[in-house]
Amino acid sequence: MPLPPTFVLIAAKHSIGAPIPFNNTDFINAFAQSFTSFAISLDPNVKVDPSNITPRWNLYNIHNTEMVFNKTDEDLPEVHPIESNEALLKRCRFWKSVGALTGQ
Repeated sequence: MPLPPTFVLIAAKHSIGAPIPFNNTDFINAFAQSFTSFAISLDPNVKVDPSNITPRWNLYNIHNTEMVFNKTDEDLPEVHPIESNEALLKRCRFWKSVGALTGQ
């Protein structure tokens, strides 16, 4: 028997068969198609669907652009780029440097 769809959206809810906490088609498509676009073309800006609401997303560079997939208090999708926090990047570099020692 196949498992029902599993979604990981908003507030890191992880469950099988639970209702989607933010069931907004534009948001879901923006989130999913960002991965699909990257998998197909190595560029999240090459849109699978031209109506996708995800704004331009700079390819990885020194500006460390991330895309935020969120919602407003009015339950509207809010998708926008931000610059990565340098303290977070420093922690990531540390864990990358000790990965071989920790079995990661």
